[in-house]
Amino acid sequence: ALLNKAARRLLTMVTRLPDLAAHGESFLADIAAMRPGERRATQLLVAGVPTAALLSMAEVRQARGATRVIAIQPIQAELDRAELAAQTDLVRVLTHEIMNSMTPVTSLSATAAKLIAAADTGDNPAIADARAAIETVARRAEGVMHFVRTYRQLTRPPEVNRRTVKMAGLFAELKRLFESDWPVVPLTVTIVPQGLGIDVDADLLAQLLINLLRNAAAATGGIAAPAVQLTATALKGGRTAIDVTDNGAGVPEALRQDIFLPFFTTKADGTGVGLSLARQIALAHGGALTCEPVAGGGTRFRLLL
Repeated sequence: ALLNKAARRLLTMVTRLPDLAAHGESFLADIAAMRPGERRATQLLVAGVPTAALLSMAEVRQARGATRVIAIQPIQAELDRAELAAQTDLVRVLTHEIMNSMTPVTSLSATAAKLIAAADTGDNPAIADARAAIETVARRAEGVMHFVRTYRQLTRPPEVNRRTVKMAGLFAELKRLFESDWPVVPLTVTIVPQGLGIDVDADLLAQLLINLLRNAAAATGGIAAPAVQLTATALKGGRTAIDVTDNGAGVPEALRQDIFLPFFTTKADGTGVGLSLARQIALAHGGALTCEPVAGGGTRFRLLL
């Protein structure tokens, strides 16, 4: 098999058709089953990350015989952007409608609470009960407004200001923050090669990784020997993989895609913003963020850039 430069960046160690199995058995099966003139959608593994692609085949006839040419067009980024745009539109509409409805409720309930408090002399149990009730309404209304304000950040795509960032410096800063917030959870940092630098928005990448590290630390709750790993690895083809791995209970398979959706959370005090925002940042960099289980228990979040 002959591969052009773009194909060599996408596929690793491929010299014969069976070698494509390293990128997924279904990917190999789809290519093996293709016929000239055919197009089909497929999925392949790129640095361990499932990636959607379109396949097309053409046949070039020469005096020596026919040669089949297969084009592989990755489309995962386009699919992710379309999905994210739909989610953003939905969140924008919902937050707008909720804000319009809750603003007068918040204002009027706060005013009513002040009026009743001024009239409450402590002699009338009915007034005391009414005061407690309206103060509860005022608190809950403000809570809903805070919830909506939090989600508004998902409707503003992050602006990426790229510069070359050395992973050693960034990871050292993240390690200090992590150890301050989670002193009982050991964090291991690995960078290969040690001098690795990538063109990213340092602030946005730090925000993404802080969210992942917090989730990883929380996932180790109840584990006798908790452990979290932060790893950056330079891959073939100019890619970089940044992994956050924990030895917690793991994410059920049925939830691994849902956890990146706005509003979705498995935590009693969660907002469902952190991972959705992290995915936005990954896509804004032209990358991908995935979640997968770890052998022996735990979860690995991989940012592929």
